[in-house]
Amino acid sequence: MSRRVLLFLCALTGVVAGLAAVLLKSIAHACREFAASLVAWHPGMVWVAPALPVAGIFLCLFLVRWIYRRKHYDKSLSGVIYSTHNGDGNVPFYHTFGHILTSGMAVGLGGSAGLEAPIALTGSAIGSNLGKLLKLKRDQKVLLLACGGGAGIAAVFASPVAGTMFACEVLLPTFSHSVLVPLLIASATGSVVASAIWTTHSFVQVAPVWSYDQLQYYLLLGVLAGGFAAYLIKCSLVLAKRLEKIPSVWKRAVAGGLVLYVVFLLFPCLKGEGYDHIASLGQGSLTGALAGLPKVSLEHQPWSMVVLLLLLLLLKPVVSVLFLESGGDGGIFGPSLFCGAFLGYLLYAILTLLGLQDLSPQVFICLGMGGVLAGVMHAPLSGIFLTAELTGSFSLLIPLMLVAALSTFVCRSLSGHSLYKSILISRGEQADEQVELRLLSQIKAAALLDRNFIAFQPNDTLRTMQQAVVRSAFSVFPVLTEDGSLAGMVMADELRPLYQKTLFDDNILACDLMHVPNQILQPENTLAEAVNAFDSSAWRVLPVLQDGAFVGFLDKGAVLDYYREMLHDKTEML
Repeated sequence: MSRRVLLFLCALTGVVAGLAAVLLKSIAHACREFAASLVAWHPGMVWVAPALPVAGIFLCLFLVRWIYRRKHYDKSLSGVIYSTHNGDGNVPFYHTFGHILTSGMAVGLGGSAGLEAPIALTGSAIGSNLGKLLKLKRDQKVLLLACGGGAGIAAVFASPVAGTMFACEVLLPTFSHSVLVPLLIASATGSVVASAIWTTHSFVQVAPVWSYDQLQYYLLLGVLAGGFAAYLIKCSLVLAKRLEKIPSVWKRAVAGGLVLYVVFLLFPCLKGEGYDHIASLGQGSLTGALAGLPKVSLEHQPWSMVVLLLLLLLLKPVVSVLFLESGGDGGIFGPSLFCGAFLGYLLYAILTLLGLQDLSPQVFICLGMGGVLAGVMHAPLSGIFLTAELTGSFSLLIPLMLVAALSTFVCRSLSGHSLYKSILISRGEQADEQVELRLLSQIKAAALLDRNFIAFQPNDTLRTMQQAVVRSAFSVFPVLTEDGSLAGMVMADELRPLYQKTLFDDNILACDLMHVPNQILQPENTLAEAVNAFDSSAWRVLPVLQDGAFVGFLDKGAVLDYYREMLHDKTEML
């Protein structure tokens, strides 16, 4: 496929992903408006409001089990990452439409999650299935998958650069300059399409001014953001493992729903994506950010407000994970941004109470958002540009770089892997790219089978074998029985010196000189299995049997040469 055609497909993937993002946001907005009108209908509906996110959980389960007919419904990007790192680049078709309904309703009704992971998963599925439909090569299919995921993020956030960085850092196993142009085209296209249709912006554009004199506080925020990101990852893994002990998804939904109802009744600001609360913080309206909570006066009880902010900060990851693991659909992007904003404001409030002056809350809020997001995903560039594009705070690029890098380093030191890769590891799957294993697993031993050989029979004499060695350049000769089965193998290097000493000795037979190999392959074995067999054997060639009959040899050198060719083709995929 020509480069022009591939770039057109990347742009097409971006257009479809942008339209999917608009549809997802429209469904979420309609559900949010319905929930707001229902609560405003009667004063007694205040007791019903916390139950709406729980209703969203059961709606998701109904769609998944009865409409989609799915027993397993992956809601995270872990499966996509495995597909790009070690899989075949395929994403199940139902992901192209499923999350638009489930996450739209669940988050729109107040579920404590974000729409970003669902649209990234949807966009990835769109690109992957387009590549599958056109029967593209794996690397081209992975590229379209990444274009779809990046375009989805770019469309839902109106952040094309962040979408590109997200695809590079999170979705693709390795970065290559050859994929940058296709990703930029897809992300820009998705963002333009979505912005042309959906003009509402979730975040307030700010232009805060930072100071070099406060750099030490920004670095402190980076450390705190990294530690909090590790806490969020730990919460996800621990709660998911505990809830898995409840075998029935319906019982799990009931148990989780009861807990969520109580939490949302006490802390209404933990519902939904939380972007309204972030916007209120950015505008300096703390009461708006904490709407529905007990009124605590910052002037008369300032440290009580700090405790309240800390409590919300610790509860948000727990509530979000509980919502998702109970059956709701959504992602961790929104909660990460919420927690980052509140973490930044918490540090600002503490420093202010300690007597520090001339601190800007907007600076700490923006840096906290970028820091936590970068730490959770181990993607500093995504955190930097997403925050800058969302809030318009490009003037904060330098402190954002420091906070995001420091947060990623701290979180990686504490948790080892990003949230998505940690989920893969908890499932017993390989999180990091295994290039050799993946490439060699795609090819069968039959593709490199050497069927040219000279066979001996067990009773062939040394004189007969010497004549065959002189006529050929083979280093190994199979010894076959009358029915074609393998009895052993004779090595030419062992045969030549022996023949020179016993020139006319016909008493030495092939069965006396042959070796029985400790590893035997079949044509359907993959080259990855063949490499393991070579590692367990001292032989450079191994016999290949089909239905018990010898059919040829597999040479270790041929396998290594083929692997080098595959690596070269991979680097030239565009």
